[in-house]
Amino acid sequence: MFKRRVVVPLETRFAQAVFEQAADGFLLMQNGRFTLCNAAAERVYQRPRHDIIGASPDMLAAPCQMDGRPTAEHVVERIAEAQRNGFARFEWLNLDGKGQPLRMLVTLTPLIIDGGDALMIQVQSQAETSAVVDALREGLERLAGGDLDCRLTRAFRHDYECLRTAFNSAVDAMAGAMRSVGGIAEQVANGSAEILAGSEDLSTRTEQQAAAVEEAAAALRQINESVQKSVQEAGNASTMVQTTLDEARQSGDVVGRAIEAMATIEKSSQEIAEIVGVIDAIAFQTNLLALNAGVEAARAGDAGKGFAVVASEVRALAQRAGDAARDIRARIGSSTEQVSNGVALVTATGDALERIAASVGEINDVMQRINGTSSNQATTLGQINATVRDVDSITQQNAAMAEEATATARNLADQANVMARELAKFRFAGNQATARATPAPRPAVALRPAPLQPVATEAKPRLAPAVAAVASVPPVPVPAPTPRPRPSAAPRSSGNAAVAEDDWSEF
Repeated sequence: MFKRRVVVPLETRFAQAVFEQAADGFLLMQNGRFTLCNAAAERVYQRPRHDIIGASPDMLAAPCQMDGRPTAEHVVERIAEAQRNGFARFEWLNLDGKGQPLRMLVTLTPLIIDGGDALMIQVQSQAETSAVVDALREGLERLAGGDLDCRLTRAFRHDYECLRTAFNSAVDAMAGAMRSVGGIAEQVANGSAEILAGSEDLSTRTEQQAAAVEEAAAALRQINESVQKSVQEAGNASTMVQTTLDEARQSGDVVGRAIEAMATIEKSSQEIAEIVGVIDAIAFQTNLLALNAGVEAARAGDAGKGFAVVASEVRALAQRAGDAARDIRARIGSSTEQVSNGVALVTATGDALERIAASVGEINDVMQRINGTSSNQATTLGQINATVRDVDSITQQNAAMAEEATATARNLADQANVMARELAKFRFAGNQATARATPAPRPAVALRPAPLQPVATEAKPRLAPAVAAVASVPPVPVPAPTPRPRPSAAPRSSGNAAVAEDDWSEF
């Protein structure tokens, strides 16, 4: 038997060396089954070769892929995509020999081998990437649950370490911001409680003030009505006094005319008395003449008897005329005396009427001043009443605004409580202050809240009990990647040896 040396092309030897020594897994699939795999595929699949050869892709994969769809649908779609585009690259979720999920990057390349369709499958382990994604997912889930003490403590691969650092820095910044917000929320809650107490007190005082102003306005309205009536009465009294003054003046005029008439009567009486005196003098002279005539008739004797009779008659007439004149004079004297007394009385009456008129005038002046003062008081009271009405209206508006301010303060306090409850959902160091309920409103002694103090953000975080329980759970061990065999000079020689061994054939 002779052996002959068969020369294998360099490309074939290179392809065989790459297949055996590649860090990525390579598999050949024909008729829907794996027919060939290299050692790296065993490491990526974490299964022995005999479990892989003869299996279909869906037998080694998870029932559903990462989008939740069945694996069988993905197999059909990905093969069709590779045949359509010449290749297909996608992430795949497999199961290892223990049933644990494995994430890998798969590249499908259509081939034609021995005249039949085949697929070359290149798989790359995503274990480290999966560990990074799982750690980030766990941290984000804890963060979404309100745990701001979550930190990624396990180091990532050097090219992913920046993600862990950025995540921890973001959580630190958020925790610091939430601590600051918590402190501010507590101060807002305390301030809103004080504002609420002050607003309620102000509202109560404003309502009392509004009631007092309303009572004062009602009293002023009554006083104003009384003053208006007093002004009317003072006007009526002034009118009456003016009428009385006019009548007194008219009476004074009448008395003056009466005095003038009495003076005329007195003058006439004096003139009549003078006339009666003349008559009395005439009677006296007549009596003397009659007496002389009688003497002369006596001397004449019988011849003078008739003349003596006439002289006696004339004497008798003269005596009666003298008696009548004396009587008239007496009567005229009495009348003159009575007229003088009447003139004196009328004069006194005129003087009294003048004094009464002067007094009534003074009373009228006083009543005019009272009327003016009352009018001024009525005007002033009207202005005061209008001002009090305005004050009453403003006080009512202030009361309404105080009620609105109280409602706003109450709403602010409720919002502060809601913010405190929302902050209580987050768990981080220093959150005990914001987790407690808002204190009860204190009496509104000082409505100025305490100045905001800077919240320390550099305190070391202390885990809450629930967070500590979660943090105390040991992390799921992620299998370290199997160290890649370092190629040495031997593979080339061994590969050549293998090739040399296969290059000989019997003939």
